[in-house]
Amino acid sequence: IKMYTDSISDIDILRFSDEGVAVNPDRKLAKVAIDENFELVNWN
Repeated sequence: IKMYTDSISDIDILRFSDEGVAVNPDRKLAKVAIDENFELVNWN
């Protein structure tokens, strides 16, 4: 399962997924994504 999210409130399902992608993350989500090796993308 590949999970895309732009919200830290989805962190549990992001961790559950096979591939997590943080889309346009705020600082909090970006930090978690970096710490847990999720992909970060900007779709602006």
